[in-house]
Amino acid sequence: MFDVIYIILNECIIYQFYISQFFTWRHAYMKATILDIRRINSLTDATFGVAMTILILSVEMPEGLTTALMHEMFNDHVLPSLFIYGLSFIILGSFWNESHSHNHLVFKSDVLSSWLYILFLMFICIIPFSSHFVLHYPNQKLSVLFYLFNLLIAKSINILLVYYTWRKNYLKPGISKEHCRNVLLRNSIPAIFYVLFIPLATYYTNWILFLFPLPLILQIFIGVLDAKVNKNSKS
Repeated sequence: MFDVIYIILNECIIYQFYISQFFTWRHAYMKATILDIRRINSLTDATFGVAMTILILSVEMPEGLTTALMHEMFNDHVLPSLFIYGLSFIILGSFWNESHSHNHLVFKSDVLSSWLYILFLMFICIIPFSSHFVLHYPNQKLSVLFYLFNLLIAKSINILLVYYTWRKNYLKPGISKEHCRNVLLRNSIPAIFYVLFIPLATYYTNWILFLFPLPLILQIFIGVLDAKVNKNSKS
């Protein structure tokens, strides 16, 4: 009986030792791997550049059409393609602008935030596929919902990045918490709209895409107001 108790206690001590060593190693690793934000900026710019460029590949005009077929093709296919292309391009531009504004406030990064950036950029790279999917199936719930969830997940990771760097105090000196709250608010607006659009897309699939510019306009408007407030506070 005592031998069994001794063995159990001995095993518990060994496990406790290994667990403490693991957390000690993890803390030392996270502390030692403070990364240069400039590498992340370069990867971000390159990823957005490729994603925004290949969007135009979805816009096609077949060759050898008669005048009548050409006009029909332009009205029925090219114009909707240009609308989806312009919408996705502006959305990607909005993502890049917010990412650029956030990275401008940050002076360092770590392993966790780097992986969050990688996940964020992965969903950014899916947006051209989502755009192509909804272009060919604009009235299907699956394509519209896939596009919505793609944008929502990317925006949610972006918000998590802003919050994480704020909580870790990776911001440059002189950046106020109020400014960080405004950045979080500005990034949260599209996410809230995307969540609201999900149930609407299940019932009003045909016209839900025309509401997508609304959160972008509101986000830009709040960004302009925030910039004016920061300018006035500095002066």
